[in-house]
Amino acid sequence: MRTRIAVLSLAVTLACFADTRAFNLMEIAHISGKGRIQDQKERPNDPQVTAILAMGKEAIPILIEALESERSYESPPLEFWPKMVEGDVALVVLSDLFLDPTWLQSTLPELCWDNLFKRPSADTTASDLLNGFVRSHGRAELARRWRRAWAQYSARVRWNSTGQYFQVEGRELTACAPNKSLERTREK
Repeated sequence: MRTRIAVLSLAVTLACFADTRAFNLMEIAHISGKGRIQDQKERPNDPQVTAILAMGKEAIPILIEALESERSYESPPLEFWPKMVEGDVALVVLSDLFLDPTWLQSTLPELCWDNLFKRPSADTTASDLLNGFVRSHGRAELARRWRRAWAQYSARVRWNSTGQYFQVEGRELTACAPNKSLERTREK
């Protein structure tokens, strides 16, 4: 009987904790193939995206933790992505938040898709890049790299309201990949 009460108490506690999160990536229904998540041109009223943006940089550690999640979407929120899990969406959101409006530069260029995943050719899709990395290194490695960058730069992260992205004080915007647009990454 005590075991059942303890398990029930734990379940209630976890349920209450889960309900207090400011956003739920699993409830994002659509991510546009064009633009950054913060631009919200295609889906301006998505409450999850609005909650992420309202949290500001406090959302980043939560997104980093979600990188390891393998919870699957029934219908992938990103068009032309064959199968998505929560960790994939967390990476898309994190990447976009540090990306300038041109899609060409980031304040964390080492974590841009092409640099992080070592894009072998322009024909490689974003899902293939990510899935190949996960097969080789695991989602924990992806989260480790983001945690390391966050530990190093979090105190210097500020929102650039003009460009609508996080900048890191003391770091210049840097090309994600020479002469490549991330737009091609999303459209594949």
